[in-house]
Amino acid sequence: MEAVAQDTPDGPHVPLARRHGRVVRIVAVGGAVVVAAWAIALYALKPAAGLEGDRLFHHRQVFRQILAPRGSKLPQVIWLGDSTIVHDSYPDALVPWFRQRFGAQSRAVAAAGMSTFNYYSLMGTALDAEPTMIVFLANLRMLRVAKPNTIPVTQFGDDLVSMIPARELPHAFTLPWMARSMSLARLLLLRVLENPLVERAMILTEGLGGVLQSNSPWKLVASAPPMPSEMERFGIFLAGNRIQAELYDVPLTPRQPCVQMMAATIRMATRRGVPVVVIASPIPMEFLKGHGYEADYFLPMFATLRTVAEREGAVFLDYHDAIVDPAMFSDNVGHYTPAGAEFLAEKMKAPLESTFLAAIARQRSH
Repeated sequence: MEAVAQDTPDGPHVPLARRHGRVVRIVAVGGAVVVAAWAIALYALKPAAGLEGDRLFHHRQVFRQILAPRGSKLPQVIWLGDSTIVHDSYPDALVPWFRQRFGAQSRAVAAAGMSTFNYYSLMGTALDAEPTMIVFLANLRMLRVAKPNTIPVTQFGDDLVSMIPARELPHAFTLPWMARSMSLARLLLLRVLENPLVERAMILTEGLGGVLQSNSPWKLVASAPPMPSEMERFGIFLAGNRIQAELYDVPLTPRQPCVQMMAATIRMATRRGVPVVVIASPIPMEFLKGHGYEADYFLPMFATLRTVAEREGAVFLDYHDAIVDPAMFSDNVGHYTPAGAEFLAEKMKAPLESTFLAAIARQRSH
């Protein structure tokens, strides 16, 4: 059977099959060139790509090390949180108290940008470490899925979904991952990162992308952007402060995606018989008052968090209004001075003690 002929730019009688074959060859050659160029770049820049990739995904290795089972029979508490407990934090201030009072170990898994989505992803690994109790933060700022200007919040650690235990996947599939623009297909694809070879390939590939972007040849020909004037810098400062204040203004309901993830994280732990404490992080109220917010405005938000946490079986400790002295905050985004961290640690000892003693008794009875 003869091929159907159609008029094409190559002439009036070029067979359609031949035209399609030419397109396939062009695409194949183009793809081969792209793959070859990428392979050459990776070969030439592999050391730099490896370093950059390790930097980009440093959290994966660090979190695994922190949460690795230690085979110890000592009671232990695991903290999950954001940047507010990375430095000058009350968990650090409580470490010697937990050790002296209970002979307990403490571990903290925290990073800037951590959210309840990340808590859920890490909870299975945390539970495998056999903790006596898990404590995690509920910071209003981290419960946002979009900034006040509707720009999505920078997402930290989406690759951590690879750590969700296989037995949890039926539950995971019912959760609002699309709030982070993550389809269920992508969630399943990311799980292959638990294979060390795949993980290393991903780290090298992402690292190479970072190296190429940071060494773009356009930087050699593009002029540096002009420095803003003093008036412009002042305007940027004011706008930034306003946005920082608005980041605390988070409409919360039990169906809000981050609240759903908080509930799911607690459920995962309680199904394994591990008690959870949720701490509502202090907010810089004096700063927020300067932008038109009153203290009563935030009460319904924390009431929602309490209702959801206690419904799922967690202990909810509300410290959102615990710091009155603004000097105990080191900035407007909820980080503390050493004095602020020590102040919070002292306030938390009594409620944490009663909860931890009950958790120890329960753990020993099992």
